[in-house]
Amino acid sequence: MTGTGPSQTRGTVALHEVYILELREHALVLIWLGYQRMLQSDFSTAQEDDITGELTRHMDEITQAEDAPPWAERYTVKEQIRSHTPDRLGKSRPVVDIQFERHKHGIRPRLQFEAKRLGRGVGIGEYLGSEGLG
Repeated sequence: MTGTGPSQTRGTVALHEVYILELREHALVLIWLGYQRMLQSDFSTAQEDDITGELTRHMDEITQAEDAPPWAERYTVKEQIRSHTPDRLGKSRPVVDIQFERHKHGIRPRLQFEAKRLGRGVGIGEYLGSEGLG
């Protein structure tokens, strides 16, 4: 018989927190590994969506490669994902550039990134405002 008491709820919440921490760490590793496969010179004048698409493609390839880190099989990398919001429907919904999703039973932790093209006089300060990344 399975229990659903307070101790099991605490254990589920704690496990979810572990999944979220792992997701953050693994997403950063996948971004780094994907970026390492790209030639900067090929993308010095590319549009943001082109860079995002190629980075996402490389990260997806890494998760499916024979020599992938053992944890990589637990993730899916997606690009251009429409967010669900109560006040916007269809194509008017906001679009997230890159989303990492961890596969597991139940709620699947997700981590979303907004991709920004930096360089040539455009630094991160151009995108930061009083409410964070714009």
